[in-house]
Amino acid sequence: MMKNAGVFFSLSLLFLFVVCCFMLLNIQIEDYTMLQRRTKHDFETYTPVSYVTNKILMLAYK
Repeated sequence: MMKNAGVFFSLSLLFLFVVCCFMLLNIQIEDYTMLQRRTKHDFETYTPVSYVTNKILMLAYK
């Protein structure tokens, strides 16, 4: 009877470990995709502004 309890306990710990790993992996994937979206948005927003600002500064210093 004790052998079955030990096996059940070991499998329970393994299952808990696997579930926690998948949860952490899912959280990291969501964070990475959010970071990618934010980076893309910032690039699309600030690149035109930076270009125009650079052109204005170049004209001002000529």
